[in-house]
Amino acid sequence: MKNVLIIVGVMLDLTHTAMAQTHFGQPDSSRITSKPLMVKEIMQEVDETHDVSAKENLLKEAAKARSGLAYLQLGQLALNQSLHSGGNVSLDTAKDILSDFKQAVRFGYLEGYLGMATLYDKGLGVTQNSFLAGCYNNLAKLNPDQRYIDLCNSRMAQDFVIVKPEGLQNAYEVNLKAQNLVSDFCQKGQGELLNARLSEQLRTALFQKICQTNNVVTDTQNKQNDFTLKNDDLILVDGALTVYKHGALTTYQLPLQKGQIVYQKNPEYSAYIFDGKDLRIANEGTVIQRGSKIYRIEQGQMKLGLNK
Repeated sequence: MKNVLIIVGVMLDLTHTAMAQTHFGQPDSSRITSKPLMVKEIMQEVDETHDVSAKENLLKEAAKARSGLAYLQLGQLALNQSLHSGGNVSLDTAKDILSDFKQAVRFGYLEGYLGMATLYDKGLGVTQNSFLAGCYNNLAKLNPDQRYIDLCNSRMAQDFVIVKPEGLQNAYEVNLKAQNLVSDFCQKGQGELLNARLSEQLRTALFQKICQTNNVVTDTQNKQNDFTLKNDDLILVDGALTVYKHGALTTYQLPLQKGQIVYQKNPEYSAYIFDGKDLRIANEGTVIQRGSKIYRIEQGQMKLGLNK
């Protein structure tokens, strides 16, 4: 009987210990899986709210889940408030802002260094120091100047802090960062996605392969009318405005100018013309010249006319 009681007692003790470990934050697969989703939901709420106090509380909640983006936005929010208040910032507030920016860097956002630089450049709650601001601006670069870092370490040893990065902490921010990198590269052909020293040929080839993940159309050709997309053509896809470059369609973010032409394939190509306010279908009989080819709008569609 004593043996049975001892075994039951051990089992209860083990069960209690396991529950305590889960409760106090030991690795638990269900919690780890849910954390990225929580950050995503909170950050979506942040984007949708215009109340500064509510936004700040939401960001603090996401920051507890180790969101670098939340820390970055917390720092930026406080920094903007400080600038709008005429630079009247206490030392404690400045320390909080610096702490948020350091955490942002720690969790994968070099932009945090830019915030720290602004704080010292403007002298918000801290002694104004343009040299120290330059030190942090240098750290914000993808390839900072090591000689400058050494100089900053020797001259500003107490105030110059290099944060050890741990990287992005949740799937939502990893995907968001990847999306921004690809978008920046596909629209501008630059950014941190590729080494700038690559040859133009290799960059073009990689551009086409990478940006195909963003594609709806790749080297699309209407064989009936010999209509081939050209670089900088604007295309409507599911109501969204895109631009064609090097075999890929990516989001077009610039404002339309009066007279600009936008094409849409459904299933033949049709043309819209921006009148300064709205996109309107090109009138019947409208002639559109593309290089050496001339097209005419017939029943709302592009029809190949006489070549020059």
